[in-house]
Amino acid sequence: GVISLIFSYFLFGLDINNGLGLAKTTGFHKILGFSFYIYVKIFGSVLIALFWAFVSDITKPNSAKLGYGIIAAGGQLGNLFGSTFVCKKAICYGASKLALISSVNIFIIAFAIKLFIKFIPKESLVGFKSRSKLNKTSDKPKKIKLTDGLSLLLSQKYLLSIFGTIAAYELVQAIFDFRFKTLAGLTYSGDALISYLGQFGALTGLIALIWLGLGISNITRYLGLKVSLVLFPLILIILLLVSGFSSSLLAAMWVIILARSINYSLNQPSKEQLYIVTSRATKYKAKAWIEVFGTRITEATAHIINVSQGFMGSYFILFSNYFTAIILALWACVALYLGKEHSKAIKEDKLIC
Repeated sequence: GVISLIFSYFLFGLDINNGLGLAKTTGFHKILGFSFYIYVKIFGSVLIALFWAFVSDITKPNSAKLGYGIIAAGGQLGNLFGSTFVCKKAICYGASKLALISSVNIFIIAFAIKLFIKFIPKESLVGFKSRSKLNKTSDKPKKIKLTDGLSLLLSQKYLLSIFGTIAAYELVQAIFDFRFKTLAGLTYSGDALISYLGQFGALTGLIALIWLGLGISNITRYLGLKVSLVLFPLILIILLLVSGFSSSLLAAMWVIILARSINYSLNQPSKEQLYIVTSRATKYKAKAWIEVFGTRITEATAHIINVSQGFMGSYFILFSNYFTAIILALWACVALYLGKEHSKAIKEDKLIC
């Protein structure tokens, strides 16, 4: 929240409609732009990862099947109203006031969690507890090292597989997102671009809510976690086949909207259930490496692939389509393994790692 306040201060008075694009700025303005981008990425990774670690630590498997979709709906309501606000007010308020408003909301999050812990009974904040020895030994307090989570990640096939599915999504999303924002940047600029992206975000939230309203989260409840995990990469393969060769902004927009909305409403709630059958050490240590450090490294790799468009020219679309298809096929196989291991752990009443 404090960092958002600082950015709001430095953004105050900058007119991004009259020449403060990346190609026309130097020095401080470029540093400010890159710094703000990095901050937003880190904030999104850290807050979401810690939130779901907290939720999985206090939720049992059956409750997760019923409630994770509701949590996702809450997130998309915020996405819908926040994005709509940006769409309507971006040109009027500008980046500085939007950053100020976001700062206030971040402080509200901290206050809401404080109230949650204070008023929810402790007996309602109990997660999956196995009778296995693993659960008894893994939760003992000990000195935490920076590399603990990484060591745990590298030593467990199950955790590496979770990382693989998240990495696959980040790669595919970055490629889809690159196409969309490249085409959007050719059509809009300045606050008009911010407004357009706000409209895009609101539409994404609305579509995600529609999916949830239609009962997409019940796929996990009635068909099982394995089906939910495998279904998403198969849907992305269809989206790739439908619009992979299109240069239309409208087509690129709908591909990324459908990809993100189905991820928010189906894949993310399903993926987070995978952590329920792990120890507290895994939830808070390995999860941080997987979703904070791992996703950023993966996203950086995806951007390197996107940059290759400069020397690949017209062959880049063909290359990225084939590359994306291979990643999605591998993702579906890994998702199948994760679903089986999760079901096995619950049936045998044991923690996986």
